[in-house]
Amino acid sequence: MRPIMLDLHGFASFRDEAYVDFGDADFFALVGPTGSGKSTVIDAMTFALYGSVPRWGRKGMVSLALAPTVARGTVKLVFEAAGDRYVVARELRRAGSTVNQRAASLERLADPRGLAQPGDQTSPLAKDLDGVNEAVEKLLGLKYEDFVECVVLPQGQFAAFLHAKPSERQDILLRLLGAEHYRLNAEKSFTTSSGQADFYVFQTRSPDAKGATDISFFIVDGKLPGIKAGAWEALGVKGNHSGPIRYEDVRVHRRDHLGAEGQGRDIIYHGVSPVYLVGLGAAWHGVARGALASVTDYAVGTVHRDFDRRLADYQVLRQQLGEAKVLVESLRPWQHTLAVQLDELQAAGRPQGEILLPLTEFKVHAAEVVNQVARRALDVSGGYGYKRGPLERYFRDARAAIGMGPSNNIAREWIGKSLVKLPLELFEAGGE
Repeated sequence: MRPIMLDLHGFASFRDEAYVDFGDADFFALVGPTGSGKSTVIDAMTFALYGSVPRWGRKGMVSLALAPTVARGTVKLVFEAAGDRYVVARELRRAGSTVNQRAASLERLADPRGLAQPGDQTSPLAKDLDGVNEAVEKLLGLKYEDFVECVVLPQGQFAAFLHAKPSERQDILLRLLGAEHYRLNAEKSFTTSSGQADFYVFQTRSPDAKGATDISFFIVDGKLPGIKAGAWEALGVKGNHSGPIRYEDVRVHRRDHLGAEGQGRDIIYHGVSPVYLVGLGAAWHGVARGALASVTDYAVGTVHRDFDRRLADYQVLRQQLGEAKVLVESLRPWQHTLAVQLDELQAAGRPQGEILLPLTEFKVHAAEVVNQVARRALDVSGGYGYKRGPLERYFRDARAAIGMGPSNNIAREWIGKSLVKLPLELFEAGGE
């Protein structure tokens, strides 16, 4: 943050209006005798940003902010941050013996060299006390407590910072230097609900990763600048919108790191994959049941007019329905057993990845079943099934089951390797 212009009127010892122009100064020193207002200039900048001043002793105290002989005071600070200019302003009012903040605002200047003069174009960022405080903290990356410890140290407290515990000083300096944020730069081919979700779970190599398994996870606010979602143009699964997404210099706070750096592999094995695989198999189970129910209703309710017989009256079509029913019912007990096992592992505090391969096998089987059921539904319904409608959609959606990760081809390779005691090579050649 770089101050550009400070305007104060009725603030503390400045009863009359005063301006301080920092615009042409890379460095500056406030010089003058005791009581000339040097500290008050610093107080005014801090107050404009955060609505409080450290040397007044208590956060939120404003009674000392207003000059003793005035009923109204204002402070306005134009400053630069990350290449843009902003203006923050606060108003104080006296009512009897009580002084309160009446108003506050934070705006971005359209002109990066502007001074917030009347008529200058601005974009409002916050218009109330809480909103301004929160917006300033986000903009500067520092809370009030950190700002007054490492940017504007109160008089007599510099030694306290130097004598703080190393871990405390490190945390303060990380925040000050922006090192508490990660910068994400990546492009993902498939992201569920891309462009639609409020938050994304983001997986990537850790900073300075030592290998393919050195992975980290983040939860990323979908409204952060730098996130660009592409269109989802697909054969089926229209409600999923698993389109591409690009992250360009997206700043993610350290607190949004899921787990520790490098813990991503364990999260994949024991957190993401078990729930994902049983959920994916359950989804295809549901599609298979939907396709069977839809084609059964069609067979019962549709009459072959040339022979005055329902489709359900033809033995060959009933056999197709019967085969589809047997296939669908093979999923329910398997799915239930795996779900129970996952609950038991969680209750026992054991990693759910212990049954990763059985879950993978279930996903493969569910994908194959839904495709066979959808194909039989089209066979039974004849030309009707190829028209735009529920059966056509079930068929298109079912095709995605084969290729959706892990694809059935890759998953069968893992299963085969486990049978003959070969490494699965999930992340790298020769790896586990």
